[in-house]
Amino acid sequence: MTKSEFSQEELYNIQNERHVRREQTIREIIEKMRKATDLAELVKITTEELGQRFAAEYALIELGT
Repeated sequence: MTKSEFSQEELYNIQNERHVRREQTIREIIEKMRKATDLAELVKITTEELGQRFAAEYALIELGT
């Protein structure tokens, strides 16, 4: 089905479902991040979770200003 074949209600429902899944993913990652006991563990958890959830080959986290 192409986008033009969906009704406005169907498009809204699809967008809403995507939003709900994205918010759930963010909550799950943050929950795991909060369990970190130090910065090194936080970075490890964050990179692992982002890599798994977004199928990334690598993640770069820059600390500081």
